[in-house]
Amino acid sequence: MLVEYKNVSVRYGCTDILRDISFTIEPGVSVGIVGRSGSGKSTLARLLFRAMDPDSGAVHINGIPLSHYQKNTVLRHIGAILQRSDMISGNARENIMFATHKEDLDNVPDSSIWNILDALTPSLRERLNGHGLDTLVGKHGLQLSDGQQQLICIARALVKNPEFLIVDEATASLDAETEMMVQQGIDTALSRGRSAMVIAHRLSTQRNCDRIIVLKKVSECEPEEPQIEMICNSPREAYELSPTYRRLAQLQGFRP
Repeated sequence: MLVEYKNVSVRYGCTDILRDISFTIEPGVSVGIVGRSGSGKSTLARLLFRAMDPDSGAVHINGIPLSHYQKNTVLRHIGAILQRSDMISGNARENIMFATHKEDLDNVPDSSIWNILDALTPSLRERLNGHGLDTLVGKHGLQLSDGQQQLICIARALVKNPEFLIVDEATASLDAETEMMVQQGIDTALSRGRSAMVIAHRLSTQRNCDRIIVLKKVSECEPEEPQIEMICNSPREAYELSPTYRRLAQLQGFRP
């Protein structure tokens, strides 16, 4: 999937969040989006979900403006791993299949679900031992740990076999040990040659991205200064060339 942001601007009330943003995510390329809070990182994802439309400019998919597609058609090909796991009451299978289009449900056998779970971590098979995918997760997933909930939601994104994957602050609320387990699952998801946008406060989440885009807050930019501070080919290059990236990395003790 080819995704292009063309001169995109977004305003919330009287505040400019994105100003004349342009960049491209080619098929098979994973791009990390970096910036301080309020720089518009998650807004970029919301635009792709069609949760909102830009005030000016356009997002294109495969050369066609996103507004020309039906929303359900786009969502069928996009997987999302978000900060909140959003578990539903029911069993593990129902939670994993929750975001799959109804016409595709019969095309996903349990064996395919287990292949995804085993690729993420063997601990999930151990946790579901006994009742398997029929294991009840409890209200809001309370029968599972935070890490297990997040891994279930990674499986939810992957079971759709999406062409494009959005990762938005997927480890932000986890402790260090759980973060490591979930990060391994994210690395597995990103290793399958699909396009991806990885938004994260913790820069280690983006360590395997093919490209890094560094955003500044509009309020920090001069009138004619571009909001995109830099587009780099690796986290190491971003650390060396981008003051914003380097400052965030140093605060986190992260050195690519």
